[in-house]
Amino acid sequence: MTKQETKKVVINRCFGGFRLSKEAFEWLIKNKGWKVTEFNKEGSYKNKNADICKTNWISSEGYCLVKDNDEGRIDSDVIEVVEKLGKKASGSCAELKIVKIPSDVEYKIEEYDGLESIEEVHRSWI
Repeated sequence: MTKQETKKVVINRCFGGFRLSKEAFEWLIKNKGWKVTEFNKEGSYKNKNADICKTNWISSEGYCLVKDNDEGRIDSDVIEVVEKLGKKASGSCAELKIVKIPSDVEYKIEEYDGLESIEEVHRSWI
């Protein structure tokens, strides 16, 4: 029997939402050289090549990912920081977990009030 290839995806397993902690963001900056930017007056990022945006949103731990949510969840550095920091990688109202799924599966992240699960995409017709 051959071992099936898997990929890792970070999801949130409590009500609240997917959110890295300030400690996780600072670890990414220090250990992975992630670049930080801010918003400009037009509401876009000042540095389009940055990985993290500094914010003043109360619920954001002071930072947010520049990458879209789906891309950030499979990023090898984000997966590494969640593995290294464990529970400390989770931001407020978050409980981040790494889920392994078969590499060849097309998936989607289902969410209810921030509590997430991964489901395989199936065909449907109306």
